[in-house]
Amino acid sequence: MNHRFFVVSGYCLLVGTLLLVGTMVLHPAGGSPDHIRRITPLLMGSHALAIGSLPLLGFGCYGLAIRLASPSRLATLALITLFFGLLAGLIAATINGLTLPLFVANQPDTIAEQSQVKLIIRYGFLINKPMSYILMTCVTVSVGIWSALLLRRNDLPRWLGYGGVGLVGLGLLGVVLGYDFHGVGGFRLFVFALAGWLAGGGVLLIRTRPADPATPAIVQ
Repeated sequence: MNHRFFVVSGYCLLVGTLLLVGTMVLHPAGGSPDHIRRITPLLMGSHALAIGSLPLLGFGCYGLAIRLASPSRLATLALITLFFGLLAGLIAATINGLTLPLFVANQPDTIAEQSQVKLIIRYGFLINKPMSYILMTCVTVSVGIWSALLLRRNDLPRWLGYGGVGLVGLGLLGVVLGYDFHGVGGFRLFVFALAGWLAGGGVLLIRTRPADPATPAIVQ
């Protein structure tokens, strides 16, 4: 791969990260059907940003995986794992941010219908929750693998590797302590921490002139 590819993938990672942060800044809290109707433009707009960030993040991480390529192909494993997570994120964003407000907007206001709408909203929430955890788990595993590979390299700065290890460690600590990462506050915290690491990856791709990815320098 030539240097231009790594620069382009680095900028894609930065722009995708910016869109992801914008999503969480604008993301409103859910509520009753009436509340969802009132926030429909903001709800749909914020999730449209999230969906738009996914291909940029995917391409940017593709560049990062190639930059960290090793004979074991663990960087590729991390990339495939990430793609599973992005797919889960796409499903969650589509259901929660696009399908749900469109559905609620077309329902009558009768009491009987309201109870059915609330039941369907609850069903959507139960789909969205495991998708969110799949996304967070896959992303965390990918960041952990890439960070470990970074720490084995002697031709790349290791600060990003240590940052990724710290991010994974904090995530595991949160799980052990029972922290709710699915709520808006918890998920926002996860995304902001991840955004810092992804932005660092983008900077690394843009500023570091790559050696031959097929024969990376590895600390023995």
